[in-house]
Amino acid sequence: MILSKYEQIMNKVELSEEARQRILKNSEKAAVKYSKKTAKPLIFKTIAAAACFVLFVTGVMKFTRIAEPESSGSQVLSDTYEENALSREQDEGISDASGADTAGQVSTQKDGVSDISGSDRFLITEVKQMNYNLLIIFLVALVISAVGFKMYVYFFSVGYGFSVAGIGAALIWMFRGKMTPAAIVMCLLLIFYGIRLGGYLLIRELHSTAYRKLLKNESKSSVPLGVKCAIWICCALLYMSECAPLLFRLESGRPDDGFVFAGIILMAAGILCEFLADLQKSRAKKLDPGRFVKTGLYRIVRCPNYFGELLLWTGMLISGLSIYHGVIQWVIALLGYAGIVYVMFSGTRRLEIRQDKNYGSDPDYQEYIRKTPILIPLIPLYSVKKHTWLVA
Repeated sequence: MILSKYEQIMNKVELSEEARQRILKNSEKAAVKYSKKTAKPLIFKTIAAAACFVLFVTGVMKFTRIAEPESSGSQVLSDTYEENALSREQDEGISDASGADTAGQVSTQKDGVSDISGSDRFLITEVKQMNYNLLIIFLVALVISAVGFKMYVYFFSVGYGFSVAGIGAALIWMFRGKMTPAAIVMCLLLIFYGIRLGGYLLIRELHSTAYRKLLKNESKSSVPLGVKCAIWICCALLYMSECAPLLFRLESGRPDDGFVFAGIILMAAGILCEFLADLQKSRAKKLDPGRFVKTGLYRIVRCPNYFGELLLWTGMLISGLSIYHGVIQWVIALLGYAGIVYVMFSGTRRLEIRQDKNYGSDPDYQEYIRKTPILIPLIPLYSVKKHTWLVA
């Protein structure tokens, strides 16, 4: 942004080539210095977020302990002790009534403790498996979203779409043979959504000069590597958390219910809404590239593609309402949903500022934004640009 402002100023002022190069060199130094100054808080926050995730993956597996029951004599019985006791009695060939009763009592105690400790071990194993599965889809998102190192904005655009598609495909592979029909549909919806979004953005970049110029302006050219790594990890964590409700449902092994079908309907409606919004905007821009779009879905809401995104992830959250187990699953699901809602509102604010700059002098545009909600149809919210905390 600093460099682009310097370039705009120099284009308006006649300067020698030597002076122009000197100003550009100084502006590059200023941009790097500014980026490093603002990067430190972001790096610290991201390190903290990554540390929390690592603790979640490894700490729960290491420190989770289920309290074992005490016997009537207030003594903790071990499986090994009971197995040895029973083995000794069998070796001695106890055949009298009292011996048989004793063996029966020990056997009963053993069976009870084995059942309890076995269920405990199963629960601990289940928690560990959940952490491993979360780690796998996190790594999938991390690998795919690494495309952002080629261009900064890809972390949030192309990398986002293909990461979601990759997670959907990974879940199908991880739970092959164990999926319910509704879970398969949800995975396929994620794959379709991610490929469509990522492919659409790539094709748009290849064929639209205006979009390439916009990407160039919004892509920060002097972002330090540490900041890029921090954003990379944060994005992968967000994409993992967004898709976590589907993972939790697959891990639960529960049959399909009303919540999952309601979630599928919302997800499909959101994907359709976003697809139609992108299609209508592309067609309108071909007819008149210099005019804002207010036809089709844009008649009822100014950012229908972002609204479709909200519908999609609301459906994902709702699909798991009947299977979330424990605080950890609730926290991950809610953080993922809150994160994408924040990103959508921040993107809406950024788009509003840009459109006000481009079309603000048009009376027709002023009338349009005065009457049309900005993000959610029928909700009288017409502007978010004054909310400076929306900075994503």
